Amino acid sequence: MKPSPASDFLLHSACPSIQYRVLTECLQISPGDPSLSQLKTDIEENSIVRGLLAQQASDGWFAEDFHGAVSHESCLRRLLEMGISAQSRPIQAAVDALLSFPERWDRGLGKASRLLDELHLGGTRLIRATVLAAAGHEDLAEVQEQVQEALLGFAAVLNVPSFEEVCEIRQGQRVLRSGQAWPGLYHLRLLAFTQSWRSSENQKLLASSFEHLARLSPLPDYNGYAHGQRVAPASFCMHDFAPGLDTLNAAGWMQWLLRTELIARTGILPFTPHLSTAGQPAPENAGLIQWNSAPAAQPSLLYPLERLYRAGAGSRLAFSVAPGMRPDLPRGADQPLRRASITRYESSLWPMLLNPRNS
Repeated sequence: MKPSPASDFLLHSACPSIQYRVLTECLQISPGDPSLSQLKTDIEENSIVRGLLAQQASDGWFAEDFHGAVSHESCLRRLLEMGISAQSRPIQAAVDALLSFPERWDRGLGKASRLLDELHLGGTRLIRATVLAAAGHEDLAEVQEQVQEALLGFAAVLNVPSFEEVCEIRQGQRVLRSGQAWPGLYHLRLLAFTQSWRSSENQKLLASSFEHLARLSPLPDYNGYAHGQRVAPASFCMHDFAPGLDTLNAAGWMQWLLRTELIARTGILPFTPHLSTAGQPAPENAGLIQWNSAPAAQPSLLYPLERLYRAGAGSRLAFSVAPGMRPDLPRGADQPLRRASITRYESSLWPMLLNPRNS
C-alpha cells in the first residue's frame, strides 16, 4: 500500500512495535532494511518484551503451562505481535521446545482439551497448530490437518437455521449436539495466519459463514459434551458478529478489534461483492475510515471490515474514525464527534490500547 494519513499518524504517534509493523506489514519495507534497526532495538528494550523473554527457560519453554494467561503459547504469540521476528533465537527455541516436549501440551488445558479436538471444537491440537502457524511453520502436517478442521467448523455454520436447533441441555447447561462442529477463536486464528487453504471456493465459504454468524448473533453461552463431561470451547470473541458499535464498552471494543483483525487477515473481502462500493473514505480525509450504520435487514460484521480494508493502513494496525462521523450514529442525531486511534501495546489478548478521545 501507499502511505496514507492513517499510516502517517501511526508512524508519528504509535509505539515502536506498531511503527515497525506498519512499515513492514503495510508499507512492505523489508524487515532487514537498515532503517529499521533502531525500531528493532527499541522493541527489544520494551519492558513488556523483556518481561516475556524473562519467562523463557534454557530449554526454550516459556513459563510453566502451555496454555493460559502467562504460558508458552501466550508468551510466544505476544512476542510475535510485538514485532519480534519468527526467525529470532527466542522464537525458534520456543518452537523447538513445543515440538520436543509433547508431555507438556496438556499443561493449563487438562485432558478435557483433547475432548474438544474429538468434538471438532478445537482443543490441544488446534491451539498447538495455531502457535506453529503464527511462527511460520504452516507446512507441518499437523498444522495442515487442523486447517481442514477449521474449514469444517466454519462450513458447519451454513446449514444451521437457528443456533438453538443444534443445542441440547445436559447437566442443566446448553451444549452442542453430538457431532455438531462449530468454529471457535483458534479456528479463526489458524485461518488468519495460514495461506494454503485460500482457494476462491474456500474464501467464499468463509465469507458466507461470517455473514450467517452475523445473522445468528448474538449466540448464547455453550459447551461441548462427550463421555458424560461438559467441556468449554475457546468461544471468546465468537458470540456476537454484529454488535452495535455505539454500545461497546472497553471490553467490547477489545473483542471487536481482535475479531475484526483476524477476519480481515483471512482475505475474504474480495468475496463480498455487495460491499464493493461501500465505505469509501471521505474525500477531505482520504485514507481515514468513514462509518455508517449497516442496513437493519443486513446485519454484518463485514461493513466495518470494509472500512478498515479501504482505510489502507492494515487490518491490525490502524483504526480511525473520520471527522464528521461516528460509529452507528443514529440517523438525524447530532452528537459530538469521536476519534479513536490505537497507539500503544497493552493487553495480552489484544496488544493495542484503544484510546477514545471526545472532541
